[in-house]
Amino acid sequence: SKAVAVLDGLTGRPRFRIAAPGTVWAVALLEERGAATKLAYGGECAALTVVDLHSRSEELQLPVNEPIYSVALTGESLCFAAGGTGTLFGQGKVEYSWRDQPSSDGLTTLIDAMAGTEDQLMHCITLIVQRHPAIVNARSS
Repeated sequence: SKAVAVLDGLTGRPRFRIAAPGTVWAVALLEERGAATKLAYGGECAALTVVDLHSRSEELQLPVNEPIYSVALTGESLCFAAGGTGTLFGQGKVEYSWRDQPSSDGLTTLIDAMAGTEDQLMHCITLIVQRHPAIVNARSS
């Protein structure tokens, strides 16, 4: 089975493993206040996944149609390259962040991109609704 192993930076010993549904090609860590808090990974997994390292739970999952070969994660931006396409969520400190509630149009685009995979769609939407319960009342502008 495929997994992302999270190691202790001081000892090199495994802390825990995150099961991955495919080969992982890209990993990024988000450091906040001197400690790694989030891990983003992708590859041949059909999605980019962000995991909270403290709770060891998935925080966000975004569908992709091609393998992810590169990912970058900051407090404000999440960027990845899938096939020949680069995607950026968040626009830096003075704009919106990848952690903010998505717009109704953004959520619609996400649902359209995942129309063929109902189980994955439900998982991704569940993560978004848990983080942003008000999204259920969002309307297109």
